Amino acid sequence: VFGPEGLALVDIPVALLAGSYDPATPAVFEQFLTFPWFTTPNRLLGLIEGQAHVDVTKLDGGLSQLIQSVPDLTLAAPDLINRYRNAITLAFFGRYVAGRADYQLYLRSSYAQYLNQDQSFKLLLISESSEEALLDSIRSRLGLPESPTATPITP
Repeated sequence: VFGPEGLALVDIPVALLAGSYDPATPAVFEQFLTFPWFTTPNRLLGLIEGQAHVDVTKLDGGLSQLIQSVPDLTLAAPDLINRYRNAITLAFFGRYVAGRADYQLYLRSSYAQYLNQDQSFKLLLISESSEEALLDSIRSRLGLPESPTATPITP
């Protein structure tokens, strides 16, 4: 709707969350494509593996039958998705609405790694400081080619 020029004008903090199994707004074509267009320094992109666009356990109308017909499809448990979403939302609003600088700690990929412990489905976070390297990490996990301009992640 806004394109690269319009999104580059956004000057407030931005958080986008995407699901890796979202058929309505696929992360590769929607969030991954548009996230770099935001130029505000306070931006965050989260990818929740195993998440569809909505909690499909609350829907039916034949959708559950369709999901069950897909071989080897496993979705993340709704409570795990809610925990990921709530953790990031609380941290984001705590940092940028309440103005609490100490909440910045919870908007880092290391915090997502902490939340991911012993989970089959992961939360991946990208901030402006790690954008290209982490986007390539997500592309790799999804089997997509890396960006030719990526800088490797260093510990």
